[in-house]
Amino acid sequence: MDNNQAKITISLNEGKFEISGSELFVTQQIENFKSVIERTLTDFDNKEKQVKANSSNNGNSSTKTEKPADENVSADDISEIHPDVYAIDNEKINIICDIPGSTDSKKTLNASLLYAYGQKSQGINETHVEDIRNICKIHACLDSANFSSHIKTGNPKLYIDKGSGKSRTITITRPGEKAAKELIKSIESNG
Repeated sequence: MDNNQAKITISLNEGKFEISGSELFVTQQIENFKSVIERTLTDFDNKEKQVKANSSNNGNSSTKTEKPADENVSADDISEIHPDVYAIDNEKINIICDIPGSTDSKKTLNASLLYAYGQKSQGINETHVEDIRNICKIHACLDSANFSSHIKTGNPKLYIDKGSGKSRTITITRPGEKAAKELIKSIESNG
């Protein structure tokens, strides 16, 4: 390869993902596939941690590991730290509390914050809006006609809304995480 050629290979135990070509082409493709690569690496890392945890739990070791601080909770820990709010089923976050809010719009915003915060605890930064729609449907606060605008008009400081249709996502911000923690605290104190 000459100096203008570049190559990136991600193995993930030989599942492989390879891009090669000019340096500019490879750089552009990395940007195009950045979220897929990050999500795949995060999912792979979480599975590796789970395998290690399961193998150490099956051994004779009786030592317990210390739980991380709330802002760095893992998927397994969030349901233990906030058992009145979250439950984990097949590595998927579920909201098990009543979603607070006096209107469907406020409930949609609160569902978005709770779910995005739970997703982030699993290492998933982008939350699919379609998943939030399903949460609202389960909690009987889905206003189908106005759901999209409820998400769009939510406080832009709390999450970043991007994409459209089935690929539409939100990414919770630090102020959004803070608001989610306050919401969780309020739910738990009223429970």
